[in-house]
Amino acid sequence: MGEFELKINKCPVPLIWLDTSVLINMTKNRLGEAKDSDSYIKEKRLFDFIYQTVRKEKLICPQADQLEEVTHSFREIQETQSMLSRGIHLRHGDDIKDIQILGAMNTYINKMKVIEVNYQDAFENGPIIELNKHHGMVVDVYGNKSERVLAKERDRKSQYLEMYNALKKSRREAKITFEEQLEVEFTGEYQAVLKTLRKCLDFLCGVRFPTEEDLSQITALTSLLKSWDRLGGNPQGLNGLFSFLTSAEWRQTPCNDIPAHLFAKLVTRDGNVKPGDPKDVSQLTFALAYCDYVVCDRAMWNLIMELELDEKYEVRVFTIANVDEIIHIIVNDTIKVSH
Repeated sequence: MGEFELKINKCPVPLIWLDTSVLINMTKNRLGEAKDSDSYIKEKRLFDFIYQTVRKEKLICPQADQLEEVTHSFREIQETQSMLSRGIHLRHGDDIKDIQILGAMNTYINKMKVIEVNYQDAFENGPIIELNKHHGMVVDVYGNKSERVLAKERDRKSQYLEMYNALKKSRREAKITFEEQLEVEFTGEYQAVLKTLRKCLDFLCGVRFPTEEDLSQITALTSLLKSWDRLGGNPQGLNGLFSFLTSAEWRQTPCNDIPAHLFAKLVTRDGNVKPGDPKDVSQLTFALAYCDYVVCDRAMWNLIMELELDEKYEVRVFTIANVDEIIHIIVNDTIKVSH
């Protein structure tokens, strides 16, 4: 396996990402629904600090995909995000992943030794330009979720949770170690392609008809193959794509490396996978790679620290209990940048 340098070009104005639970409690604070507790007081302090610092153009708190897991107070939580972000949005996680995959393919095809990740790739528009542009009222588009959509999302969340806990049980019964599971997780995209191909064979043989999700997976595979061929992959087609998906370049790309480590740890550690864990991993995959500060729950903080992902991706990771430290560090960092 070759050695590669991971080069992450972060935004000149630091980025901060907030866990969904923090946004929910900030919203309760804002609406006067919060309980008089130490945690809520800290979340209010952090909200006020971020709000003011963003308006001084010394910090960016972009909107991410957290609303996808929100099943209540959707509009109110998005209003909180809008106030903190000033309308600056990250690309959807799927789009960011696609961009990272193309970069990794290019690195592999051209035998480069640097895997480069640029903060601009995470945004539709330049975040600094957007930050400077929004001096007055921010108009942000949002839409409430119907009860049908919410019910579908709750059902999907329940299915994923059941799947991960079943996987966890089987791995523990087989005494699979973290290192062994990590190797499995690194080839997740490769395994997904094989699974999609097996489904295609079933469809051609008339074993069953494709579902909407099946068609979406086939479309994604077709797009991946087209990208590989367009970039000059050698050999062309599936054989070439398989060689890439088992390569060191893909292994070390953040959108593969980060979730592989986090899921391997979740599946092999003690205790059950919690309802919010899969989505947290999805969010942290991009937060850790692009942001300077991440505020997450205690469980995820423990995983990140244990895996030393904060050091690898040069990001400071906190829980809401560390609000004084968060504010102190950001103030000091912005003073250094301004000088």
